[in-house]
Amino acid sequence: MKSEIPHPSSTARVGLWLFLRGLAAAYLFAFAALIPQVLGLLGSRGILPAHGLFSFLRGELGGSSFFGLPTLFWLGDGDGLLQAVPWIGAALSLLLFFDVAPILLLPLLWFLYLSVVNVGQSFFAFQWDGLLLEAGLLAVLAVPLRLRPRFLSLPPQPPAFALFLLRWLLFRLILLSGLVKLASGDPSWRDLSALSYHYFTQPLPTVPAWFFFHAPLLFHQACAVFVFAVELLFVWGAFGQPFLRRQAAAGIAALQLFIALTGNYAFFNWLTLALTCLLVDDACFLSLSGALRSAIVRPYKAMPLSPFRKTVLYGLGGFLLFWSLVFSLEGVGMGGLFPDFVRRGEEAVLPWRSTNFYGLFAVMTKTRGEILLEGSDDGTDWKPYRFPAKPGDVRRAPRWVAPYQPRLDWQMWFAALSTGDKTPWFRNFMVRLLQGSPDVLRLLDGNPFPDHPPRYVRALSFDYRFTSGEERKATGAWWTAEPEGWYYPTLSLEAEAPPK
Repeated sequence: MKSEIPHPSSTARVGLWLFLRGLAAAYLFAFAALIPQVLGLLGSRGILPAHGLFSFLRGELGGSSFFGLPTLFWLGDGDGLLQAVPWIGAALSLLLFFDVAPILLLPLLWFLYLSVVNVGQSFFAFQWDGLLLEAGLLAVLAVPLRLRPRFLSLPPQPPAFALFLLRWLLFRLILLSGLVKLASGDPSWRDLSALSYHYFTQPLPTVPAWFFFHAPLLFHQACAVFVFAVELLFVWGAFGQPFLRRQAAAGIAALQLFIALTGNYAFFNWLTLALTCLLVDDACFLSLSGALRSAIVRPYKAMPLSPFRKTVLYGLGGFLLFWSLVFSLEGVGMGGLFPDFVRRGEEAVLPWRSTNFYGLFAVMTKTRGEILLEGSDDGTDWKPYRFPAKPGDVRRAPRWVAPYQPRLDWQMWFAALSTGDKTPWFRNFMVRLLQGSPDVLRLLDGNPFPDHPPRYVRALSFDYRFTSGEERKATGAWWTAEPEGWYYPTLSLEAEAPPK
């Protein structure tokens, strides 16, 4: 029997359809980006081999500990399985995009990606990895129990609690990003000058970032006001009437598109936009086309909720809601509200990476360090290693690579915030270059030693900054680079002391 059709201002069927397509695309981007990178990062000849992680864990724990590190790779940590998982994930993501058995594919994709993230160590510690896992798990609660694809049909209205949890995720992501800016005490956010630094100090800027960097201070301050307005004010409309939800969606979407225009943040902005679609009610889409209008107002069967489905929805959903509150309050300095047993429970929850604290750009970096890696056969003539996306050659324009994420390039930015002796994976990276690891070399933009590995490698530190308009016109350079000294001293595989 067909159900009575709710008014389109109270439903989000189009938003759910768009969210599920966006979620599938985010999974596809995430898995496909790993195909050329996973062996260089985690393979047996990679920078942080998964095999080494499991050897350490087995030695420490005396055996496997699935619940301490939930991952498929307890079954095997060899290169074959590491290569297979991204291919399988990408294939399943394509099927999900076309609406094939979402109730089965969503849990599979979530677990496959969790498996990779949990063995990824330093290279998978990004907030969007957690966001994808959390959104992917919550999506399981919002899709109907069917296997046959209905790509061109709108899904039924999701259960109210499932829709609330997805909107709650978006709300936390945006609100906490605003709160951490205030809680950090960073004076550049207090005086609204933070964005005058952001465009050149962010990890992987784009060409438009160069132009925005040269805007007047008043423009940067106005943009900072807009950021705070969206993150601290507009976002509350997520739980308001349809008009307020639309205003919140418009503000969040504008902010995410501007971030995507000026920086490479992998699939983060696009996944956030997909979540934002859930704020928009179906009434907004009625005027777009006759076909869409008829799809919205066509009678449909309500999503059936069996006793088992209700148990999963309210049991798992309530569990995730509780821990999201815990982590959010702890992140803003209110962890003292919870008794000790809650903190002990965190040890069991954290490895699943599916309820997280969010907070982006809490402190604005005001300088940009860059690491120049060089190799040499004789210790005199040095050749640079180049990276596909991060700044290096000052005359090379910033590149636009998102939604692809070159994870080594990203980690090089974080490494530059510290020192070589405090960045454990960096020495491993240098050793792999000395060994001529083909998997690691594929992470780079070419190989300056195509015939044999270098005898020595070293890392120098530079201060980078966007050129002025006059410098750009005179030299063609996008960056200025000032040497600052050693990042990591000369390293060699030979027993004798390397040259200084």
